[in-house]
Amino acid sequence: MVVVAILLLAFGVVRLVSISGEPVLSMTFSLMVTEDRRLGTAETGLYTFVTAAVRFPLCRVVRLEVVDLDDQSGQYNLVDAWVVEGAGFNGEAEDLEGTGLAGLATPVEEYRPQSEQVWLLLQLFNKGSGPDSSTFAGPFTLHLRYTLLGIPLTREFSWGSSD
Repeated sequence: MVVVAILLLAFGVVRLVSISGEPVLSMTFSLMVTEDRRLGTAETGLYTFVTAAVRFPLCRVVRLEVVDLDDQSGQYNLVDAWVVEGAGFNGEAEDLEGTGLAGLATPVEEYRPQSEQVWLLLQLFNKGSGPDSSTFAGPFTLHLRYTLLGIPLTREFSWGSSD
């Protein structure tokens, strides 16, 4: 009986920590599909870089594993993602060096946040195939896979809309 009570208590504590430690999307981006952006990365040699931010209330016990992004407009595919402490970039560049943030960028995999706010720099491949009637790409869904106290968790955030 005591063992069952201890197991139930442990489960309750783990559940409480996972709920209170759930990340919150604190900054998003939007991407207008201009005539220039209808030309894809293959033609221009330029990737689109954008920044999103996520707040982790229990940052010291979190480890990021994977970040993925879905663009329902079909305009962009995620190529790579980094964490950049307190910095962001929205624009086009040939590579990470071209953003000016290469010295601040840390790969997402195995990253342990040092503060609550985590800035994600996302490198997007522009397929140049956005819908002709739309002025904005999206809606977007950001997928996070992370561990909290070693417990694997996932979280999805969605925002934006295509016109």
